[in-house]
Amino acid sequence: MLRMRRLPGLVSVTAAAVAPAFPAFAEVCDKVRPAWAPSDGAVGQLGETLFLSTALVSTPVGWALACLLAASFYFRRAWIELLGAAAFLLVALAVAAEWWLDDPTGINPAALAEGCRAAPVLPVALLSLLCLWMLGRALSRRRRRPRAPASRVPPAE
Repeated sequence: MLRMRRLPGLVSVTAAAVAPAFPAFAEVCDKVRPAWAPSDGAVGQLGETLFLSTALVSTPVGWALACLLAASFYFRRAWIELLGAAAFLLVALAVAAEWWLDDPTGINPAALAEGCRAAPVLPVALLSLLCLWMLGRALSRRRRRPRAPASRVPPAE
């Protein structure tokens, strides 16, 4: 009987200790993803990919990547494809480093716990695949490059 009397007090103390954490999570989601609402549910990999791709397209880095991709199709030069592969690799590393390296602010783990962000596994994988694809195209162009025919004139003595 004595234990039953302590239970409501324990519940109220626990609720009071946990309650201040909820507004902090809400502030994190307002900063990270303002259009997200808790009623939308947790963000999945596809949602995170769409969010990062729209965020990337609205920056000069995204426009540079799109221009490098278009230039590699139009000009068909190996050096443009190598430059594009390096650029895609750098962006993939930047996205991965932002998420997986030590975050002193704690925003990414808090956003993940709240559900307004997901780990960017799919965006990093897609950027890496684009990098490998452009690298493969550049290396195949280097191999298919025709060599100048050897001269059949004997050397002068």
